[in-house]
Formats: sequence, C-alpha cells, structure tokens
Amino acid sequence: MKVVLVAFLKNEDRYILEHYIWYKNLGVTDFVYIYNDCTDASENILTFLSETQKTVTIFHNKIKSDDVPQRVGAFKIFSTLINEYFNEYVLCVDLDEFLLLKKHNSIQDLVNEYECPDVISFNWRVFGSSEKKSFEPLPVTCRFKRCSHPLFPLNKEMKSLWRLNDNISGFGAHRPFLKDTDCNRIAWIVPSEKYSHGYSVLESFRNGEKTGLDRDAIIDVAQVNHYAVKSSEEYSNRQKRGRGLANTTGKKRHTEKYFRMMNKNIIYDQSACQKFSLLDAQYEQLNLQFINFCLDLPPQIEVALFFADQRKYNIAEKILLNGLNSYTEKNDSFGHPVFKKELMRLYLKQQRWDDAKKLIPNKGDIGGCHWHENLFARAYDKAGDEKSAELWWRKYLQYKPDDKEAINWVNSNIKGNENLPSIFINNSKDFHYEVIESIIENLFAIFGKKHYEFKCIYLNIPVKRDKVVQYFKSRYPNIRFSSFELMYCEFYVECTIYNRDIRHISNFRGFKSAFVAHEVTPELISLSNVWFLTPLCGIDRWFYASHLPFNKEKKMAKKPVYIVQGNMTDKRRNFKLLQCLFENDYDYEIRLVGRGKLPKELENYATDSRLSTHFNLNFTDFHRQFIDAYCIIPLVDPINTPQYYKNKLTSSVSYGLGYGLHFLVEKVFAKKYSMDLSREFVYSNDDEFVSAFNKSLVDFYSAT
Repeated sequence: MKVVLVAFLKNEDRYILEHYIWYKNLGVTDFVYIYNDCTDASENILTFLSETQKTVTIFHNKIKSDDVPQRVGAFKIFSTLINEYFNEYVLCVDLDEFLLLKKHNSIQDLVNEYECPDVISFNWRVFGSSEKKSFEPLPVTCRFKRCSHPLFPLNKEMKSLWRLNDNISGFGAHRPFLKDTDCNRIAWIVPSEKYSHGYSVLESFRNGEKTGLDRDAIIDVAQVNHYAVKSSEEYSNRQKRGRGLANTTGKKRHTEKYFRMMNKNIIYDQSACQKFSLLDAQYEQLNLQFINFCLDLPPQIEVALFFADQRKYNIAEKILLNGLNSYTEKNDSFGHPVFKKELMRLYLKQQRWDDAKKLIPNKGDIGGCHWHENLFARAYDKAGDEKSAELWWRKYLQYKPDDKEAINWVNSNIKGNENLPSIFINNSKDFHYEVIESIIENLFAIFGKKHYEFKCIYLNIPVKRDKVVQYFKSRYPNIRFSSFELMYCEFYVECTIYNRDIRHISNFRGFKSAFVAHEVTPELISLSNVWFLTPLCGIDRWFYASHLPFNKEKKMAKKPVYIVQGNMTDKRRNFKLLQCLFENDYDYEIRLVGRGKLPKELENYATDSRLSTHFNLNFTDFHRQFIDAYCIIPLVDPINTPQYYKNKLTSSVSYGLGYGLHFLVEKVFAKKYSMDLSREFVYSNDDEFVSAFNKSLVDFYSAT
C-alpha cells in the first residue's frame, strides 16, 4: 500500500527535513512538495531531497499576484496524482502539521485495522508557543510541548487521508471533494476506539467544503499536532512571509488576534517529542545533517556537490551540465559563472584536464578571465605535478599579486627558493605600523621586486604587540619577526627617518637599502635611496602610506562620522575650528582618534554625545575606527600649521585615501595634494569652515 504525502509550502527551510523524516517514519512512501516564491533555502533543500530520495517529487507552483497559491497548486497537481497514484492513499498536510498515531506504528497499520475506508479524517490538536520567544535549532515536536484542551473548538478541524479513486473530484487542504454520485457506499470515518469501524462523518461531509466536526474532537487513536504559531520570533517571520493558502478577500490570517487565538498552552503533551527521539538515526542515514544549504548557490549546485563528495561523478556532471545549459548567466557571489566553475572543479577533481581546459574563460567573459587559474594550480598540486602547479600559481600572481595562498605555495615548493634574497625592515618607533605595509606593497617601486620574491621578510619592531604580529602574519606568509637577522639579508629598509638621521645612512652602504623619510629637506632629497610619504618632496621617490588593514571592509554609518586623528596633546591641529560645530542641532559624530587625551579646546564639549574619543588604541582597534567613517578633517592651515604645507607629513591624507573618505580641508592644502576640489569639502578661511561642513552634511543625507 502506497501513502502519498502532498504538502504546499513557502519559506519553510527550517522545518522541511524534520517534517520529511517524521512522515517517512509513519509509513509515507511518496512525497510531493509544491512550493512557491521561496526566498530562503527551501528550494535548495527540496531539490536535494528530490535528487537523493527517489520517492520525493517537487513542483514549482507559478502563480499570479491575485491567485490563491494552495488552491491553484491543488488544481494543477490533481491530474498528476491520478496518473501516478490512482487507487492509492493521499494525505495533504502543511509543514506545521504532524500526524501523531497513538495506537499504531504506521499509517498502513491504521488503515488496515479500519478495513481500508475511502477517507480517514484526523482532528487537530492545537499547540501553542510554550512561552518561547525565539527560534531554537531543535525539532518543532521537541520544542513545543504545551497544547490546547481537547474541547478547544478549533480542534474540531480535521485533515484527511483519502483513497484516490473515481469518487474523488479534487481536494483541498483539509479534505477531498466527492463527485455527484451515489456516496452511500463511501466509507468516511474518524478513527476511534469507541467505534469498531470508526466514527462515520460521511453525512456531515457529503456536500460542500466543510472542514470540521459538529461534535468535540476525537483524538483517542490519532491527532494532528498543529504547531500554528511556534515561537514569537517564528510567528513574526510567518507574518512577513504571508500565507500559502489565502482567501480571495485579501484578509490577512496571521494577525496578533490569530496568535492569541491559537497560542494555547493549557496541557503538557510530550508524546510527539518522545517519538521523535527514535528518528535521530534517520538523519544520519540520509546524510542530511551534513548539508549546509547556501542561499548564494542554485539548488542544483548543492545537489551536485553532494554527489561529488560521494564520488558519484557521473550524476554530479549531468546535473551541472543541465544547469550550465539552462542558467548560462547564473553567477556566484564573486561574479563568476557558477555552473561552469563547479563543472571545471569537478573535472579537475577527476584529473580530466582537457575537459577542464575547454571551460577556461576568454577575455571579456562575464566574471573575468582569471578565476580558473587558482583552481588549476590547486588541482595540479594535488596531483603531484609541481611544474604545472607552479605555472598556474605564477599566472594567478600576475593577476592577484597579494594572494597569500599563491605566495606561500611558491615560497614553500619551488626549488631555488633557497637562493632568493631576504629583506630586513626596521621600524624603530612603536607606531607608524601602517607605513610598514605600504613599504611592503611598494617594494617593486623601490627595489624592482615584489614582496613574494623575497625568501623571507624580517620585520623588527620595538614591541611585539600581539595584534600587529597576528595581522602581518595573516597578510604575508613569508614574514618573520626578528631583530637579529640583518647580517643574513641583502636588502634593508628603515621605516622612519628624519634629517637628523642622515649620519646613520652611511652605515648601510653594503646593502641595497632604502630609507623612508617623514619630513622633506634638501639633504634627504639629495640621497637617491631616500623615499618620502608625501608629494611635497617634488620628486618621483614617494608613495602614500595608504595600504591600510581594513580598507576592504568599508561600510558607511547611518549618520556621518568625521575623523580627526593624530597626536591630541601638542599643537599640530587647530582644534578651535571644531568648537563652532557643536552649536548646531544636526545629527553627526566627531570622532577623535589618536594619542594623548581630549584637547583643552574641546573640554567644554566633553559631554556632547556627538563628540567621541578613542585614544591610545592598539593597532587594529585604531584602524577599525575608520571603517564606518564618512569624512576626515586634517585641521591644518597655512597660519597655525605651516609645516604641513612645506616639509612635514600629515598621515590624515594617507588615512583618508586608504579608507576612501571625503576630506574637509583647507583649499591651498587640497591643491598641494592634488585633491579633487569638486569631490572634497574645501574652505579658504575659518569663516568658511562651517559652511563647508554644512555642505558635507547635506551631501551625506542626500546620498542616503
């Protein structure tokens, strides 16, 4: 005897597997799932089931905006059911309905005991929220153990198991519809121990679309546990989702009134939970607990990966080829053609090199023409073909020179690496750490070598701060922290020098050396191995220290955040300019970031919520202050801070460029640094500062 379950669903990804296992254990032999407009992982899970379980069939219920999804789906699926399952039993239930058999091990046992009636209906037992507020990753049947009293009126509602034969003209969510024929020979019952052949309800349901009993619910043999509300969080999500079965009047069902009506927690009932504990092993049998369904990937990809992991490559290939032909423009989160990429990965896994090479993208293809290079490199490396792996890794490094996986492989595997030079980078100050990374990224400009072309980068810093060490090791696999390796290095870089340090430069003539100056003087300019961090030097040997830790994590705050950074305790900033900003009522944040303490000029505004201070932070926490910022204010001008117009570096420029911030900046300074005056907010004197600031506010809120 076959028993076919028909279920309509939308956005039920949390519950599908439990529901499937439950009914499989009850004896359901075939499953038909009809889904519509899912925005979660439901389609992925259903596709997985249909591909891995031969008894599962899925249908996408395409509907119009004014259609009733479940009724449309029932009408469409009825002819399919007749063709496939004529004279078999059909059970239509929702994903929040669990049939609980109290006297039988399976649906077949129950049907046989009552002599195979045409229709068996089961009363609801409405379960409440059990006072739970939020979702928990546990079975529904184990989370909710409090339910309504048996006499609760809505328990009269029923769900039906019916034999699909010539007496049936269609079906709804609760019951089948009978043809206009002599129905006296039809047996329609509710199972009960009080009635040997069951309690007959034929007269009540002969005509119309009635869905409930005229008497109290009969639940001594079986009941349908109806988890209509679940937790408060889940009910709220269901309200947003909408109904699968909506009436045509446009009324909403899942209201607060409905929640109060269905949230019944009168009686404690854990019988369903006790039964579910017996089903855990079936999850493992199906391998379902190992599947991590990803919304970024089409469901066919998930299924293909599952079969590939089981070494069923022919099935995986067929699925991916079908997807490639049907969804040629489907891309993953990286913008790469997802079916082509996974098919190439499958061929490489099998060492089908020629088939994989046929999928190599051309220039101009969607997703770019380099995404395949690291796939080939990894595959050849795994196959033990070091020469081919090197070829592909070096190709990939030409496209992505910072890729640490490629750099690490080249440095670790290629013969002759022992002959590569090493470099010693010395940072004598317990700050300027962002300068180190900018030096590493500019080694080609300085020495004509990429950072991965050095066998080892020895970095000497005065204090081994954990977060600094952790950051650099994560970015550069060949970096080492040491103060004793100078004698073994062919290259040397000093991160911080001033004019007073010129006498030390002669000590390093035996090395290929470079020195990074933090001020501009004629003496320093005259030395060919001195580099600068500002274009004020007027020569080509300069770069910005704009390679910063979190520049790829940039995100804008909901209100404009203005950064003022640097040393707060000396007279390097004109903090008086900020005083007038706190006289208005606008919503923004002035964020002071740096060394020292609150400047005296701003002490009267210490309690203003728009002023925040972040002083003496560690390396990573310091840079995190820039992630959500909108604009940086250098607070320099020709009168109060003329050094920044002539020969001194202000790191505000590097931070602003590195994190893509706007500048609120004095006009002459902006011109010296070749800033885009149409993009930045410039002022010529103190009186124009406020108007430039107000313009930045208008631009921010206009854009958001």
